[in-house]
Amino acid sequence: MVEVSATFRERFWSKVNVRGENECWPWIGGVNKKGYGTIGPGGRGLSNLYVHQVAVALLGIVIPAGKMVHHNCGMRTCVNPRHLEVTTYSHNNRGENQNLADKLWGGEPLELSLLEKEISGRSRGG
Repeated sequence: MVEVSATFRERFWSKVNVRGENECWPWIGGVNKKGYGTIGPGGRGLSNLYVHQVAVALLGIVIPAGKMVHHNCGMRTCVNPRHLEVTTYSHNNRGENQNLADKLWGGEPLELSLLEKEISGRSRGG
């Protein structure tokens, strides 16, 4: 797992409109020409990161080579992990996706999930 600074976490979550558990959480920061949210990693000369991939990575989920993060909700700026799916490119193109939360937590309520720990950590400074 990649170590992420508290400053980066705070900067990331400050640009997310966190709404209800099952609603889209729009990214309110920068957006590229294709409509995907992006954030700079914080260093000169480094490429911007896709925020939907960052949201998954902040939960400690590694995106393996040959896989991608798909928006099940269809909203390119959404970073709610309940709406994101780690899948293959071919499955993404065929629409054979399952909600990330269902895979990780078996569809159970996420009351004490990694997600809530991540979000609550931002209010405590990380």
